[in-house]
Amino acid sequence: MKSTFLLLLSVMLLASGCAASRTPEFAADSAGERLRSVAETARHHSMTWNISHRGVKGSPWLGVDDEVRLRTALLGDLDAGSPEFMADGRELLERMLELGTESLRLAAAPEEQNAVLADAAAVQQREREAFEALAGEEAAAKQWLVHIKRALPPAEPHAGRTWRALSAAPAWPFVRGWIAWHAAHEWRGPNWHDFAYVRLYEPDASRDAAIVAHLGEATDDELLRFYAPVIAQELAETPDYRDDLIGAPELVPDRHGDPVGRVDGTRPTIYGHISHAFVQGRWLNQVNYSFWYNDHPAGKKDDPEAGMVEGQLLRITLDENNRPLVAETTYACGCYHRLYPVEAFEAAAERAFGEPVSGPYALADDVPHRIDPAIPELAGTFDSRWPHPLVYVRSGFHMIAAVKWGEAAPEAWETFALELQPSVSLEQLPWGGGTASLFARDGLVRGGDRPEARMLYPSGLYHAGTPRVRGIHEIHFDEYDYDDPALLETMLRIPELKEIH
Repeated sequence: MKSTFLLLLSVMLLASGCAASRTPEFAADSAGERLRSVAETARHHSMTWNISHRGVKGSPWLGVDDEVRLRTALLGDLDAGSPEFMADGRELLERMLELGTESLRLAAAPEEQNAVLADAAAVQQREREAFEALAGEEAAAKQWLVHIKRALPPAEPHAGRTWRALSAAPAWPFVRGWIAWHAAHEWRGPNWHDFAYVRLYEPDASRDAAIVAHLGEATDDELLRFYAPVIAQELAETPDYRDDLIGAPELVPDRHGDPVGRVDGTRPTIYGHISHAFVQGRWLNQVNYSFWYNDHPAGKKDDPEAGMVEGQLLRITLDENNRPLVAETTYACGCYHRLYPVEAFEAAAERAFGEPVSGPYALADDVPHRIDPAIPELAGTFDSRWPHPLVYVRSGFHMIAAVKWGEAAPEAWETFALELQPSVSLEQLPWGGGTASLFARDGLVRGGDRPEARMLYPSGLYHAGTPRVRGIHEIHFDEYDYDDPALLETMLRIPELKEIH
């Protein structure tokens, strides 16, 4: 009996060993060890590391974001080893490799960056080869997916919320009551944008004609250039109002010599990157832009929203032919999220669904137990002959008032050229002979805290009102994740995409 048990145990161990041998392991060679060391050092010492650079446990050459999490979940619904699994898994792996490369580039000291990127390229090629070896191996493909799922770090948007609320428990009901009142009474309709004085910021449109000829297959860089907005900045009664200058963020020393963010209004700049929305089982391109002001000036005595460095975000979701469906706007802190659908998108929703269920537009859904989406007005009609949306921005408060296609820019008091830079450059600003991120380790703009952060602390919100790095934005008092690829399907009643335009 004992010998039979030992024989069975040996067979089981052998079988498990064979299965494991077919499962790709994360690279453990010298290059992999060096990359782990670089990432660990950066996590504790690098001035460019922040919370948005989430790496897979033990494998910093693989990065994580909300898109990776959703792609991983969707992959679990497919038959492992099938052609569909392999195709979607390949896209998942490439996304993780892209994010990992970006994080390692930021983690590496300037003198070691070339060596780090060479190590990353070698290790990542091994990851690709290991994945391709899964073709037709269902058991091994399943184990690969389980390995990925277990290695993903936990999502962190709400980390510490319960503790913050408990630590200020007596004030919790009052703060939550104020939030509910504000959500119920805030103005969600159109914003006046017939400005008396306007400063125009215009992007480079010299490549538009070349890009539109192959718009459906345009590269990420081409899409960012093609849809870069024209910004109509309202000016106060004094047209040289410096708080309304769009500029380039930089780092300056505070009184302790530590870096804090400021914005140079003499260098008009907009920052862009690509993300993806998951709509009706399809992955759609999204062009993302941010533009920055030196401060949010006090509009009243002891204004809780006043503070240094102000950012606005514009995101445009494109259809399968890379034509716009809807623009979204929000502050860089996640406040005042708004949607501006093109007229064809709303018209298709009216045909499909009839009467609106939330607000004046058929697209807006009635989301149970959450704040409903805000659609102030439509974004006009897209015309590829002038693809750049016109973005109206209020003076002082810097809230985006409207996003419009097919509308002529207002007469300007003065006009500036708007330079386009990659969003990642905000995390590589000059500092002390090297580089540092505009954002601290928790993802918040250095020196950008607002008084309202302390006022809303009992709600559990993390530094409410403080601008933050891409990838960690929460909107409508943290009821939605702005970076969730399925956000549009959560907020909107979306008609068949083929029925639009």
